[in-house]
Amino acid sequence: MHSFDEKHVLVVDDDRQIQQTVCKLLRGAGYQYHTAGAGATGFYEFAAHPIDLVITDLNMPGGDGFVLINRIRQVNADVPILVTTSMHRSVLKSLRITDIANLDVFNKPLNPSLLMARVEAILPAA
Repeated sequence: MHSFDEKHVLVVDDDRQIQQTVCKLLRGAGYQYHTAGAGATGFYEFAAHPIDLVITDLNMPGGDGFVLINRIRQVNADVPILVTTSMHRSVLKSLRITDIANLDVFNKPLNPSLLMARVEAILPAA
C-alpha cells in the first residue's frame, strides 16, 4: 500500500552499477524505489506502482529512454523525470528532449550530491 508520506522513485538504467548507486542513495534518504533495466520494463514498473519521480537513462537496449518518456507523458503529464545521459546538451536540444515539461537532465558520470539535491527538491523527505 502506498502511504501518503512514502515517496516512490522509478530508476531505469541498463548499467547495473549506476542503478545500484542511485538506489543506495535513495534508500539512504528514505525513499522507496523500483528498478528496471530498459524502457519497456520501466513502463511496466511505472504502470504497476505509484511513482512520484522517474530517473531514467536515455540510451538503453530493449526500449530506450526516449520511448519511455513519451509513454509516461501519454498517461501522466505531471510526474517529474530526471534524465541521466552522456549525450551532449546540443544533441539533447536537437532531439527536443530539453523541451519536455517537468524534465531535468543530469550528465554522466553522475554527481551523487547534485542528483540527490534535485531529488530532495522535487520530493521533500517525509
